[in-house]
Amino acid sequence: MISLQGKCQISDFDVGVTLGTGSFGRVRFATHAKSGATCAIKMLKKAEVIRFQQVCQVIFPSNLQFCDN
Repeated sequence: MISLQGKCQISDFDVGVTLGTGSFGRVRFATHAKSGATCAIKMLKKAEVIRFQQVCQVIFPSNLQFCDN
C-alpha cells in the first residue's frame, strides 16, 4: 500500500480506461505520474449528486491510498 502525502489533483494522474459506470459517474483506472502507483479513481458528476440530494452519502477521503500490485 502506498500513501501519497499532501494534496493530489487529477492532473497528477494519467487516467486510463473506464472500469465501471454508475448513476453519478464512473470509475477509471489511473496511474500516478510521479510514483507509478496504480489506482481506481471515482469521478463523480457533481451536479447530479447535488440534484438528487445525495451529498451526505458521498464520502471524501482525506488521503488517498493505493494498492500497487
